[in-house]
Amino acid sequence: MRELKELLSEGERIYELTRCASSSVYFIGPETDDINHMDVSGALEDTLHRMVDAGFTEEEIAEHLSIRAQKTPSDEITIFLVM
Repeated sequence: MRELKELLSEGERIYELTRCASSSVYFIGPETDDINHMDVSGALEDTLHRMVDAGFTEEEIAEHLSIRAQKTPSDEITIFLVM
């Protein structure tokens, strides 16, 4: 499996975001001593774009960003008209 460190630029590091009752998410962001002022959602989005642009597989992206596949309903929808 490919690693996020392949995508790091100078002045960046990999962060771990721990969420209650969920798996950790790993993303790339600027090195900072004040994590409270980081745009985490922007960093997550940027990390996703970098992974896609670098040719990471869906499985690799899902592993790093802790994304779980969800079942979706069938595309077939039956419509009943009641009169």
